[in-house]
Amino acid sequence: MTCLLFDPYLKARMASASTLAAMMDGPSSIFLQVAEYKESSKYGSFMALSSSLGQILMQLHNGIIYLIQRETHHRLLTSLFKILMLLISCTPYSRMPGELLPTVITSLRSRVEEGFPFKSDQTGLLAAAISCLTAALSTSPSLPQVKEMFLEEILAGSVDTEMRPGVLFTLFQGSEQLTSPTICFESLQALRAVSHNYPNIMLACWEHVSNIVFKILKASTAEVPTKTWKGNVGSVGFIGEKVITAAIKVISFWFLVII
Repeated sequence: MTCLLFDPYLKARMASASTLAAMMDGPSSIFLQVAEYKESSKYGSFMALSSSLGQILMQLHNGIIYLIQRETHHRLLTSLFKILMLLISCTPYSRMPGELLPTVITSLRSRVEEGFPFKSDQTGLLAAAISCLTAALSTSPSLPQVKEMFLEEILAGSVDTEMRPGVLFTLFQGSEQLTSPTICFESLQALRAVSHNYPNIMLACWEHVSNIVFKILKASTAEVPTKTWKGNVGSVGFIGEKVITAAIKVISFWFLVII
């Protein structure tokens, strides 16, 4: 991690990122499930394995989030998003500090809003960032701190305005990007995760969700020029079908809640 953060040579940092991703994608990820974070003042002369792993996970989160917010090289950013995805999947957030997962979510939202300087890979990096956001919103069990974060957004009006955009506003905005099916699809996947883990939040935003789904379904029945549905991957029919299916799944969760 030190090499990834401070080494001046890009090749060394790329190698460090690849090594870290390989380590987290292997059997070691199983051991991380026993991690538990405790304040350093609570340690005695002996530190349990679970506490040591908790410290490691905290350091990894802090380092990767720091790099994602500041890195500009597209290949290294792609590797960082891969590491973060693996990190989210193997972190027991219910035994970590309560503010850790909300920090991950808001940091990713900020990076999505900021965008990326290189147009050639803009869509790919945005999709990777939103995919990490989906993973963070899908963590089980759902956390009250994340729910509180969403409630604060709703009460502050951050769902409706670009002046103080919140996570939900960013996802709603991405879901309306019909000219970029990849971004639209990934945003809908993230909204589906919110529907599943925080159903009451989606109930409070029902008008926004229904309007987005209506726009997608309406666009799917209209005679849309081929270039509108072409993304970076897949054919027109395949991408269109993925987006429509994702939209229907988002709204189906809402019906399950009210029933």
